[in-house]
Amino acid sequence: MLGRTEHSWITLETEAELVFFQPRDVLLYVNGRSIRGITLIEMLVVMVVIGLAASVAGPAIASRFDTIALQTTATELAAQLRRAQAVARADQVPVAMTYSKHAFRFWKTEKAVASYNLPASISPVASDIPTYVFLPSGQIIGADSLDLQNDRGRKISIKTDLLNGITVRFGTAL
Repeated sequence: MLGRTEHSWITLETEAELVFFQPRDVLLYVNGRSIRGITLIEMLVVMVVIGLAASVAGPAIASRFDTIALQTTATELAAQLRRAQAVARADQVPVAMTYSKHAFRFWKTEKAVASYNLPASISPVASDIPTYVFLPSGQIIGADSLDLQNDRGRKISIKTDLLNGITVRFGTAL
């Protein structure tokens, strides 16, 4: 494209046609058709609408992410409990699980074999978590449930019983 200025008119030379317009015109010509541009006011209105939509939807989305993090943590911790139970059965040695400093640690004959650190936003509901012992017979000695909660107060429970094994129960009502 070549451009040259003659007084207050601008001339654009294209392959197909010659277009004349004044600089104050807000028209764009594409393939011989005029397309009106958008003004700054229109763009600001669109930005305000997007901002309002984000302010309404943002907290709901953040809450959902917190819930997903809580569910993921409970599922991963339940998998660690199942793993400890399987190791106890396979090795015919009891495996213990303790909680301290925001982490669950798994012990086999006084040696730490694994650990699971909780995310900063998730903590146990009870302040004193009892030691769990996974016996070679498959039994679990410890509390019937291990309850976790996130910063928003949403709770989830990991149930341990002989009949159903280790299960995760979602929801606020435990």
